[in-house]
Amino acid sequence: MSRLERAHAAMGEPEAVVDLLPRRREAVRMMTLGFTNKEIAQELSYSQAWVSTLRRTPAVQAHLKRLQEARDTTTADLKSMIDGAAPRAVEVLMNVLDPGTPEGDTASIQTKVKVAQDLLDRQGDAVKVSRTQTLNRHEHLHVTAEDLEKLKRKQRRAPSVGG
Repeated sequence: MSRLERAHAAMGEPEAVVDLLPRRREAVRMMTLGFTNKEIAQELSYSQAWVSTLRRTPAVQAHLKRLQEARDTTTADLKSMIDGAAPRAVEVLMNVLDPGTPEGDTASIQTKVKVAQDLLDRQGDAVKVSRTQTLNRHEHLHVTAEDLEKLKRKQRRAPSVGG
């Protein structure tokens, strides 16, 4: 058994998929990555009908199903990890904006602007904030009138807290 065949076998790939010719195995790989039959046919110089037939074979169907299940499990695990870390991440970001915290006291204005922009982006209020320095080295943030109107419109559409 070749090294490639052993690797596929170790991953639990159906033997029928391992036994495919390299170009056909490439077609299955492209299916796994979400390419359409048309894209696969064009890339590998096969007909769309041939790619469709390959996609419908039991071995390829089983292979794709197993990969999709593995993807879904990994995605669920990752989402769970992110959900668990999210409250702490928000706390850290809020501390950067708060001048009474060690993070807030040491963060530069650039970092604070970036954190504020990131929080607004995640909320859906994509306001373009820019930083300029005056001659006396004070830093200022500029939000255009258009940005303010956009925020006002979004707030009018947003459901009120507690109501």
